[in-house]
Amino acid sequence: MKCLEDKQGQRVLAYIGGLTAAAVALKFYHSRQKNQKRLQDLRDNPFLHDRRKPPPVGKLEPKDKKKATKKTITETKLDQFSDTHYDVICIGSGAGSLTTAALLARAGRKVLILEQHSKLGGCCHTFKEGRFEFDTGLHYIGNMQPRSQTFRTLDQLSQGQIQWAPMDSVYDELIIGDRPENFKRFNFFGGYNNWKKALLEYFPNEEKAIDAFAKLLKQSSTAEIAFGILKMTPNWVASLFLRLRFIKPMNLFHLYYENTTYEVIAQLTSNAELQACFSYIWGDYGVPPKKGAFIMNSGANAHYIKHGAFYPKNGPAIIPYYLIKPVLQSNGTFFTRAAVKQILLRTNAKKQLEAFGVEVDYGKDSTLQFTADVIVSGAGVRNTFQRLIPREITSKACPDANWLLNEGQPSISYLNLFVGFSETSAELNLPARNNWVIKDSNFDDLFNQWISFDDPFEALEKVSLPLLFIGFPSAKDPNYDYNNKRGSTCVAITLCPYRWFEMWNDLPLGKRGDQYEALKSAFSDKIWEKIVELFPQVADKREVCILGSPVTSNHYLHTEYGEIYGLAHNMKRFSAEFLRRTKPKTEINGLYLTGQDITTCGVSSAITAGIMTACQVLKRDVFDDLARLYNRIEATR
Repeated sequence: MKCLEDKQGQRVLAYIGGLTAAAVALKFYHSRQKNQKRLQDLRDNPFLHDRRKPPPVGKLEPKDKKKATKKTITETKLDQFSDTHYDVICIGSGAGSLTTAALLARAGRKVLILEQHSKLGGCCHTFKEGRFEFDTGLHYIGNMQPRSQTFRTLDQLSQGQIQWAPMDSVYDELIIGDRPENFKRFNFFGGYNNWKKALLEYFPNEEKAIDAFAKLLKQSSTAEIAFGILKMTPNWVASLFLRLRFIKPMNLFHLYYENTTYEVIAQLTSNAELQACFSYIWGDYGVPPKKGAFIMNSGANAHYIKHGAFYPKNGPAIIPYYLIKPVLQSNGTFFTRAAVKQILLRTNAKKQLEAFGVEVDYGKDSTLQFTADVIVSGAGVRNTFQRLIPREITSKACPDANWLLNEGQPSISYLNLFVGFSETSAELNLPARNNWVIKDSNFDDLFNQWISFDDPFEALEKVSLPLLFIGFPSAKDPNYDYNNKRGSTCVAITLCPYRWFEMWNDLPLGKRGDQYEALKSAFSDKIWEKIVELFPQVADKREVCILGSPVTSNHYLHTEYGEIYGLAHNMKRFSAEFLRRTKPKTEINGLYLTGQDITTCGVSSAITAGIMTACQVLKRDVFDDLARLYNRIEATR
């Protein structure tokens, strides 16, 4: 007995010692950060002043919305580039890069943004086909109530000009079944009470499981603090916290990060359809329940359930339209059709590798170099450390990045169907919600069967479509009818293996041959058939129908395997080892990362990544700057 007591006493002392060490480490770390912050407060605070102005009056979009995000690099003659040095160069113009760029511009930095596409925005860009405008990546976003961090960030950076429209009270509808006669429908409402009430109507005997799942979702915000600790603190602090699994938030790490979604929900209920209602949202990050970490499921569900879903008024392209303005106001600029060929590296006086610029394609036969003190890549881990930096350099100089290239996988590929209708959303009674159509509640087996086929035609014949997302952007945007000619739009998305389209990757756009077009037609017809089953009123209203394939994504978004969500959101993605290696600051001096690969997929996460990168570049807590600004605002009311 005494031996047992001695061991227990040793454990208690070890715990106390660990807590003391953690407290001392954190106090030292925060003290150092606080002192640096005081010195830089006035100079580098991007949220020093409340920059909001009255929101736009009326529903008309800015007249220069389309032109303001286009500036082809070759329109400027080579001899007119008199100044090619900037404080910061951002590679890519997705939500992460634009957020970082806007924040650094507000902190007084002269920023250059280089985008290989014809317009800014990444997955926030839209395109027009005839009179129809389609979104490409932002289909809905959660947590956009005025007190949220993402809302406040965009509100300040856009000077209060980006406005958000709430979607229907039912933001998602899950439809399980393969034909209309056996469809089972489940509606998901914003607000936990509304969400629970609806689920109880479907599953009156499962209140205990529903309550337990809701509790886990609400607790996910605490579990996400561990994510921030591993990303934003030095490795020695992160390692220390990983050893302290008995204190919050680290005591939640195993449950949320080291268990699959299926492992967690299977303990709550054995009802397959309720499990499906808890886990259908895997389509938002591309990994079915038995392969994805619960932190991704809980975070995605909570993101929408808390306050419902929102959509930007005047469409997603309004985001890059306003985020580029702080850059231009601080003597920065941007270029489109400006593909970065390589990041320029050198050895500094301390014999350390540093990034000092980029080389950019300029027309067919020329290149142009820009230099900067800081290079921010929003092109993704694989693009940055394989395409823009030679792999042999990554292997020798960047052990963390090299590990990520070896261990990280690209996410699943996807197909996008864009449809334009001859009548308006109101006339066709199109909903401002999303529809998830899934053939069977056993998501994993269905998906594994789908991707196992080598022949896509055989997959379509034997499995049809295992998962389909359907949304109506024109119904979500209350300003759509005021800014576009008469009509409405639909976007439908399904997932597929890249190998089904890989053979056409090196062929020019529009010249990929009859076999390619036949495969696209087969998918288009199958997706259209499902849309008409759910919304028969659109059957004879179709005017435009375009399918984007994985190789289309490679062309426009510079993806490598037509991946929909950057690095795959599998279990390894949320391991402690992976999280600590995907920090904004890289192993190369002066080189930083931003975008979804350092957080998670989605525009909201990319914006958070943009703030995290700005924190590292400015060496200050920009999150705290934002919070303190709103504390001052509220104190004056």
